[in-house]
Amino acid sequence: MNNMETVIISVLLVLFILGCSIIFVDQVEKRTMKKREKEEFDEDHALDMAMNKMLEDFSEEEIQDLIDESKSKDPKDEV
Repeated sequence: MNNMETVIISVLLVLFILGCSIIFVDQVEKRTMKKREKEEFDEDHALDMAMNKMLEDFSEEEIQDLIDESKSKDPKDEV
């Protein structure tokens, strides 16, 4: 092998390694983003869902009774 062939092969190997590194970094970033998306948790939405689930167990009459009861409470009783 002459010097020119050695230089060309070396340049190709460096480009190959750089290309693989870029692909690897891209894949790591994608996986990190997916993991972060899974970890995000909307507490307000979760509370709304829990409250809605609880309300499904009540009849319309029971809900109205709860509303009437909360309206009739004396504000002095609350802490």
